[in-house]
Order: sequence, then structure tokens, then C-alpha cells
Amino acid sequence: MYYVVFNSVTLATRVKNSFKYTGERVRLAHTPKTISKGGCSYSVIVEKHLVPKVMEVASQYGIKVLGVYEETTDGFAEVYSYDIS
Repeated sequence: MYYVVFNSVTLATRVKNSFKYTGERVRLAHTPKTISKGGCSYSVIVEKHLVPKVMEVASQYGIKVLGVYEETTDGFAEVYSYDIS
């Protein structure tokens, strides 16, 4: 799974809600401390193929993404390129 990190629950919820009627599996959660940049950040959790769509929605709303992380067996790995097709 991939964690797309936002500054607040409000911003993450706005992005998540855009998928409300698509049938896509999109979850919202407090960002794990190991990848949190501080504060009360929240993440939208999606499968790999949805990351570009989440990034596009965030861009359309003018919402800054703090980072994208892949959940691995060892924890999390930051995805440096958002072009992960």
C-alpha cells in the first residue's frame, strides 16, 4: 500500500472524498510516526495504481502533498518519483 501524506485531516479528507463514488479502495489514517514530518498529518492510503490519481486530485484542489511512501516489509520507503506507473 502507498501512503500519500497531507498536512491535515481536512486536506486528506477532501482528497479521499473525491473517490467516494468511484468504487476504489481509499482509506484515511493518521500518518505513522516513522514517516510523519511532525504535526498532525494524515495520509490517504491507496494501492500503487491510484497514487497518480490521488496526486492529480490534490493538484486540482491546490493541496500540497508532503510525501508519498510505500509500505514495505521493513517499514516505509519514500517514493521520490511520483511517476510510478
